[in-house]
Amino acid sequence: MVVFGGTFDPVHVGHLHGAHHVSKSLGGAIVTMMVAPNPQLRKPPVASLHDRWTMLLLACKSNPVLQASRFEDGRDGPTRTVETLRDLTRTNDVPIVWAIGMDAFQNVSSWYRAEELPEIVSFFVLKRMSPSSDEVPIGFSRVKEPGQLLESPGGVFVSFKPMLDVSATEIRRKVRDGCDVSESIHPEVCKHIIKNRLYRG
Repeated sequence: MVVFGGTFDPVHVGHLHGAHHVSKSLGGAIVTMMVAPNPQLRKPPVASLHDRWTMLLLACKSNPVLQASRFEDGRDGPTRTVETLRDLTRTNDVPIVWAIGMDAFQNVSSWYRAEELPEIVSFFVLKRMSPSSDEVPIGFSRVKEPGQLLESPGGVFVSFKPMLDVSATEIRRKVRDGCDVSESIHPEVCKHIIKNRLYRG
């Protein structure tokens, strides 16, 4: 199972481009785009969970390799990845691969119950233009081929293909300032933002 988690506030072309790259690298695997209701280590989302979920559905609905999911919805308190992964392992008998940006990956060791992660997940690391580090969290090991992540947990593959340098923070700022963001988000997502006056401040 391949998971791409995020607040998706809003979901943008950088997310979609990254998810496509992960899918292609893993032989066309379906990528579960999982919206985080209340992430623990980030500022609270600006848009409501309803709007973020609707935008994610719109971005994924015509894409055969992307599957929108609100698996974490209904969890009390902050969203903690290790708890989500434990729940996923109870319903899936295949290794879980978590697609993650380099910035977030460098903070994995500070995640809640991080010492449990090597036994339940592998990471496919996406980077923008920033250089990658050779260090991996304790208990993990680098793999040379992305397909190895599907064999067992505890692996890390760092993609050397630069991802699109798109920022949800910058998109929200542009929307607030009345600037055009149509090149950065899916057309249907753009319509939803305009119709519902999201991020207007």
